[in-house]
Amino acid sequence: MPSVSIVVPVYKVEQYLNRCVDSILNQTYKDFELILVNDGSPDGCPQMCDELAQKFDNIIVIHQENGGLSAARNTGIEWALKNSDSEWITFIDSDDWIHPQYLECMLLANEKNDTQVCMGQFEFVSEYMIRKDGNANDFITFVRTEDAFTNEDLDPNSACARLYKKSLFIEIRYPVGKLHEDRFTTYKLLFQSKYTSVVNYPLYYYFTNDEGIVHSSWNIRRLDNLEAAENQLQFFKDTKNDEMYEYILKDYIHLMLYSLRQMKGKREFNSYEKDVRLKLRNTLRTHKKMLD
Repeated sequence: MPSVSIVVPVYKVEQYLNRCVDSILNQTYKDFELILVNDGSPDGCPQMCDELAQKFDNIIVIHQENGGLSAARNTGIEWALKNSDSEWITFIDSDDWIHPQYLECMLLANEKNDTQVCMGQFEFVSEYMIRKDGNANDFITFVRTEDAFTNEDLDPNSACARLYKKSLFIEIRYPVGKLHEDRFTTYKLLFQSKYTSVVNYPLYYYFTNDEGIVHSSWNIRRLDNLEAAENQLQFFKDTKNDEMYEYILKDYIHLMLYSLRQMKGKREFNSYEKDVRLKLRNTLRTHKKMLD
C-alpha cells in the first residue's frame, strides 16, 4: 500500500482540476494514492474524476452529495483510515497545485527530524508557475511548534501545505458547515507535538481565484472565525500554554475589531454587532494586565 494519502476535494473546478492532478502525478516521490472526493459537483468534474481513476491505478474517486469543504476532507480522511495502510496524509485544494518535490521534501523532513507534521510555505499566484531556484530539500528546518505556528510565512491555520501523520486524525475532523474550518482544526493537530518540521520554500501554489470563498464579500458567516479563535484560546488555556494564549488573544481582538468595522452601519447586523462589542469589552477588561 502507498505511504501517503492525498485528499483533494472537488467542486466546480472543471477548468482547474487537471492542472491540480497533473502536479500531483508529476511528484518526484511516487508512493502515494490520490483520493478525489467529488462533493456533488454540478459540472463535468464527476466524469473527469472517473476518467482519471480509469487511467491511473493510484487514483480513488468518491462521489457524495454536496456537503462543503469540511465534509469532503472528512470523507477522504475516513476512507484513508479505514481502507489504506498509508502512514501520512495531506490535503490539496483542487484549484491549487504543488511543487514537484512537495511529497519528497516534506516526507524527508518528517523522517529526518522524527516529527509528525511538516509545514511548507505558500506562494500566492494568479497564474501558473513553479519556483525552480534551488533544491527544496535544502530548506528543511526543525523548530518548536510555537515558532512554526506564529510564522506568518507558513499561513499557520491552513490545512494545506502540510504533511501529517495520519494517526493524528483518529479523533479529529473538520467542522462541517463552518467557514474558516482550518482554524478550528489545524492547531489541534500541530500541538500534539513539541516540534514541527518546516520547509522554508514555496511547495504549495495557492491560486488566487476571485470567485473563491476567501475573496467573497464579508457576510455574517465570517464570524465563524471568532468562534474558532475562542476555541483556540480555550485550548491553550487548558494546556497552560501562556505563550500561545497571549498570541491568539491579540489576534482575537484584531478579528473582533475587523468584524465590527464590517458590520458598522448595517442594520441587518445590529444584534451581531452588539454581541461582538460586548465580547470585546469583556475581553479587554479581563485581560487588561496582559495587554498593557
